[in-house]
Amino acid sequence: AQQAQVNGLRHHVETLKGAIQTRFDESLRFISKSVEKMDVLLSSLLAVSRVGRKADPLLPQDLGDILDDVLATCEHQLTQRSIGVIRHPLPNAVPCRRNELNQVFSNLVANAIAYMGSSTRRVIEIGGAAHEDHIECSVRDTGIGIDPADHERVFQMFTRLEAIDAPGEGIGLAYVRKIIRSHGGRIWVESRRGEGSTFFFTLPTRLPPQGGRQALVAASTGARAQEAVG
Repeated sequence: AQQAQVNGLRHHVETLKGAIQTRFDESLRFISKSVEKMDVLLSSLLAVSRVGRKADPLLPQDLGDILDDVLATCEHQLTQRSIGVIRHPLPNAVPCRRNELNQVFSNLVANAIAYMGSSTRRVIEIGGAAHEDHIECSVRDTGIGIDPADHERVFQMFTRLEAIDAPGEGIGLAYVRKIIRSHGGRIWVESRRGEGSTFFFTLPTRLPPQGGRQALVAASTGARAQEAVG
């Protein structure tokens, strides 16, 4: 009888030990994921805060080349989600900071992928045109769309309009707007719920005359001045 009690106690201890270990492992996984999430959030906030502060010069860039890099990075996601891409020519020799414009296209394309929803026609269309003193680009998708009342709010920090399983912390579009403003341009969206979205942005191709000539490539001081105005 005593041996049976000892065996029963031993079994109870082993069961309790297993339950504690399972909950401990779950707690560790939760902590680890929380730390990773916080690290991503802090990295994103740091990236936003740095826009325009380094004051790197704006150099002529081919936006088509930048888009090539972005689409190569997103190729797996596009294929996995059966999303087609329609490309139109993009302006070249555009004064900008290449890494930042890469982030602009990356965020807009990633947004289009994440909010494609269950649309039967799954397409992202990207194009642009050069005007007299600026260029205008667009990224259009056939996704879930955005209510007109939320068109401005989507560019605010930590904004997530749809309760769907999409990665991110609602920082991407705020980051994009700050980049565009630091270049002296602007960004906006045209969309309705259920009808897809088109994000437009402009970039100036030259600065006002300085010292008797037009500056086709903006200097870092000019980039800071544009951010202050924006």
